[in-house]
Amino acid sequence: MRCLTVLALCAALSGCGHSQIDYSPSQRPGMNQHQAAAVVEQGFYEDYSRQKPQSAMVTEEFIALSNGSVTRGLTTGTTSFYNGVATGLGSTFLRTEEINQRIYFRSLGVPVLSKRNGRDNRFAVTIRTTEGTTARSVYFRSEDRADEFADALVYLRNASARGDLGREPQQPAAPSPTTLDKKAWQDQQLKKLQESDVSYEEYQVRYKRIMGE
Repeated sequence: MRCLTVLALCAALSGCGHSQIDYSPSQRPGMNQHQAAAVVEQGFYEDYSRQKPQSAMVTEEFIALSNGSVTRGLTTGTTSFYNGVATGLGSTFLRTEEINQRIYFRSLGVPVLSKRNGRDNRFAVTIRTTEGTTARSVYFRSEDRADEFADALVYLRNASARGDLGREPQQPAAPSPTTLDKKAWQDQQLKKLQESDVSYEEYQVRYKRIMGE
């Protein structure tokens, strides 16, 4: 069934003058949820097709597409709703428009990349569901941007499946004598003490504490 679906998609793309490009999702160095959300939102805004939405927003569960109005505001960095106003993961706006389409991450499959036959700088990313249907196609003028968009979609899909979207990454714990060699830890703490502005008495107290005296 899946093979038939892929063949049907290829036939549809060929009928529209497109040829499929080999694509395998990749983890981009330094990519985080806010960057991935921003890449996806930007992709929809830069879509040069007639179906380009007026606004796009990435939430914890889905991508919201709308043709409504946009109210300028501030982002919180997570998806929240206040009196009907929603803030997206990658957005720097508060949005008040009506949502026309929702693309749920839990239903996403692997995107399909294609190139328009006989035309340079014409690429498409077809957003596919796990059931083999097409949710939407987004069009780009560079293969790099199309590939980046597809990778960001997969990143957000996987993060949503783990329940990570909307969560701030945990900061690493501060080094301690148990994670550093004792001598190295003492040298580190003594350097900080030398750079601090404390009285002579306080310096002696902290010095002895560091050295274990």
